[in-house]
Amino acid sequence: MALERVKEMLDQVAGTARVETAYGESREVAGKTIIPVARVSYGGGGGGQGRQGEAEQGQEGVGGGGGLGVNVQPLGCFIVTKESERWVPVVDVTRVAVAGSMVAVMLLWTIRKIAGSRRED
Repeated sequence: MALERVKEMLDQVAGTARVETAYGESREVAGKTIIPVARVSYGGGGGGQGRQGEAEQGQEGVGGGGGLGVNVQPLGCFIVTKESERWVPVVDVTRVAVAGSMVAVMLLWTIRKIAGSRRED
């Protein structure tokens, strides 16, 4: 019974964890077909303890739990015309900002170390 429920939940997630769910179907606009592309991932887990059936008075009951998660990350889109196909990537501004901040911190740290070693000489 529990395995059937897990399978049912996974089937529901697999049916909804699609690019189209988050970004829509491909569209044709001004003679161009725009096809969204995304990375879709999902996972889950669960567990249980105790005996099956209802607990009787003075006995331990059944415990269990589970969870599922879905992640949809945009990657870009294909733009298709009669003459050509073109890939247009999505720029993840947050990732670029974090990487830039890390480079700036490392640069400042390096400059400080170099300046400190020159003072000691």
